[in-house]
Amino acid sequence: MIKNIKHIIGANLQTLKYLSYERKLLLRHLGSFNTKDNKEKFKSYLMIQGHIIEKGLTFHEVKVGFGEEKVRELVKDLREYFLKYNDKEFCEMILGILSSYFEFNMKNNHLNQSIYDIFMELVDLVGPSPDKSQITGILHVTKDQILERSKIDFERFINSRYSIRDFSNDPIDINIVIHALRISWKTPSACNRQPWRAHLIVDKAKVIQMLDLQTGARQFKGNIACVILITTSYNCFFGPEYHQPYVNGGLFAMSLIYALHSMGLGTIPLNMGIDNFRLRQLKNIIEINEDEVPILLIGVGALPNELNVACSNRFNPDNYIKIY
Repeated sequence: MIKNIKHIIGANLQTLKYLSYERKLLLRHLGSFNTKDNKEKFKSYLMIQGHIIEKGLTFHEVKVGFGEEKVRELVKDLREYFLKYNDKEFCEMILGILSSYFEFNMKNNHLNQSIYDIFMELVDLVGPSPDKSQITGILHVTKDQILERSKIDFERFINSRYSIRDFSNDPIDINIVIHALRISWKTPSACNRQPWRAHLIVDKAKVIQMLDLQTGARQFKGNIACVILITTSYNCFFGPEYHQPYVNGGLFAMSLIYALHSMGLGTIPLNMGIDNFRLRQLKNIIEINEDEVPILLIGVGALPNELNVACSNRFNPDNYIKIY
């Protein structure tokens, strides 16, 4: 009885300590929308403003001349960002959105000359893009194109994936893992902020260290070929968005798990709900920034010819589906 009480008290104290640490992170990184001295925060703010214009161009009926004052402020802020951080690749992304905005308006015989002039000044300042293949702004697609490209039996695919705890010790091609990571970058995120980071660990000693830190793969860690730590940045979010790092990081992690599965690799998602002590240990193994929060550790390896997997039966969907 006394032992159980001590365990409950200890567990609650650990939770309170973790919440206290998380609160400090939130206060340090979420901040206000006016933070321009932090590159990631400034970048995320600009991405939000750009996405407002971008999505406005995708509505069924687009109002000619919409959002002109937002566009004016966006161009001014983007200029400030470029002069401060010289981030040409990101600026080209936002300039592509603005180009689509002006093209739409000019096709409809409307142009705010004063805004267009400061936009063109910024285009000249940033300079020509060396990557002519990058698609920015708005892309026109047809229903037939979407349906043709999405012709897979997703139900069969999703039901063929299992969490693997019996990996083969065969080596894997790390370039396949990198390709899966690149595919997963298409994951949707809040206002296209793409706040995730992927730490791919292939050094065997570090792989074992990460798995020992996580503690959930003791019995089969030896045959895991590599691990991927998914993190997200608090600096990409503001104010009431304090849960969004976990939501966006979870979306990316699931995309990556399915991408790896599509390439014939086995995966095991491992919980990274760790306390401050283990977070400090993690930072001794790999380099993660202060603003990064660990979301998930994914173990990756080769599939053996035959293996046992957990059925992991699901609840009846009627238990959690509500139709209104």
